[in-house]
Amino acid sequence: FTVISILSNSLNPKDFGFFSFAQNIFFILFAISFSNYYYELINQLSKKPKNKFSIISNFFFTYLFVSIFFLILLAIFIIFIDYDNDKKISIIALNFQLIFLPFTILYYDLFVLKKFKLLFLISIIGNLINLLIKIFLIKNNFQIYWICFSFSFDVVINSILINFFYKLNNQEKLNIIFKFKNIKNIFQKLSFFPFIGILTIACYRVDIIMVNFLTNYENTAIYSIASRFTLAISTFYFILIKFLYPIISKKIENNDYIDKIFKRVIGITFIFTIIIFLFFFIFGDYFL
Repeated sequence: FTVISILSNSLNPKDFGFFSFAQNIFFILFAISFSNYYYELINQLSKKPKNKFSIISNFFFTYLFVSIFFLILLAIFIIFIDYDNDKKISIIALNFQLIFLPFTILYYDLFVLKKFKLLFLISIIGNLINLLIKIFLIKNNFQIYWICFSFSFDVVINSILINFFYKLNNQEKLNIIFKFKNIKNIFQKLSFFPFIGILTIACYRVDIIMVNFLTNYENTAIYSIASRFTLAISTFYFILIKFLYPIISKKIENNDYIDKIFKRVIGITFIFTIIIFLFFFIFGDYFL
């Protein structure tokens, strides 16, 4: 959201509107490419730690093949739409992160192992590097497609950091095993996940695409900035749930414990919402 604030100040409304449109294409493809596979992955890693490399391999290849498939479809579609080359390159560049996302899969093994301090360190280093790169590109007036590609480069940096620290903190040698039968089983078992993802993302992001088609990029930019604040709140909630998921999966039958967790999460989210509202109420003119 820091980057979005800088972008909204640095780009003209038309370019920022196009960026928001391109980013929402990514969100939709991300939602239907098994991006929410980690719920089942964390569940299996928690219950079958001895088979973790087999589990990781199956989910990795399933996610990778589906991501490649959707990126190819997008590239074919982009060829035939009436956009200039810069816009076409920008859309592909931003969505290229679909290919790199599967390589961050070891994050979830560290997550199940409760290496939260390590994950926090990875997040801080990765976000700092990626933020500096984006600030450099924006302040030096690089073309919009370079800014779009920097979002894909974010995933490359995070993947390198995750894999580096994973090997540094694990004595076991990582073995990636390709078995088509297992991948097919995972695909069939989780075939409903993309539908859940697309329904979720439709609630949050498809409106921006509709605004773009019905009006123009300038109006899309204004609408996008406002909608991102509500997205920040819901994202905060889901991040909290994501970090608590290993505990929830192990104590799913303890209704009182689960009830207590969700009440605390809702309370923390409410406080976060008030803080966000007050921050932009006071400093909104400066950031926007």
